[in-house]
Amino acid sequence: MLTLGLLGACKPLAAIPDRVEDVAHTQAAADQTDYNQALKAWTRSGSIYRKFGTELLVTATYQSLPFREAYVSAYARAEQLSQEQKEALWQTQLAEARESHEFLVAAFVPAEAEATDLANPASGWRLYLEADRGDRVSPQDLRRIRKITPFITGFYPYATPWAKVFKVRFPTRNPGSGDPFPGPGDQTLSLVITSPSGMVRLTWQPQSTSLPVSPSGTSQDPGGDATDRTKKDQKSTATPN
Repeated sequence: MLTLGLLGACKPLAAIPDRVEDVAHTQAAADQTDYNQALKAWTRSGSIYRKFGTELLVTATYQSLPFREAYVSAYARAEQLSQEQKEALWQTQLAEARESHEFLVAAFVPAEAEATDLANPASGWRLYLEADRGDRVSPQDLRRIRKITPFITGFYPYATPWAKVFKVRFPTRNPGSGDPFPGPGDQTLSLVITSPSGMVRLTWQPQSTSLPVSPSGTSQDPGGDATDRTKKDQKSTATPN
């Protein structure tokens, strides 16, 4: 990164990396720091308690464009991708962002096995994505990730073997009207997880204000659904029934 180079030039000579390995380690640390900051900025947690018991503990990460950009850089560094491979991965991320609002969700429900599976209609749990003006869409895809690998926990530390992890995608257009979702006037998106036991709402502010920048340095147009790089935390709310 250019910023790192400028900062390094201002340090005492003893602190300037003098080997290729030192430069690589410095860049890797920067990529990981950027990713950790993005993970924190785009992750929310919530819970449902009922009669002094825990009904649900949930953590979710919104795969926004700023998050995807940080992920691509960290992944490319970890896997030692070439510049061409890194750019191809970024284009894949852009295509996925055009098609859906995607979340990685880790849930812990201290109950029988069937009740812990958010993807099982028989469990009683329902997921929605809701804009602040009231429009709501259902998942176009909701599936459980059954094998929690070190790779997954490396990028999502909250995805532990004690939680059930899901990938959920919602449409970027309202299936009924065909209009963009969220609409131009919407300021927030909320992932709503509800059941007869209660409801939890996790909220983000994905305002469209600027184009994402490709990890290769080229500005890219994601099709009008660009997400700003806000890191303002949004508190979750839980409502017992």
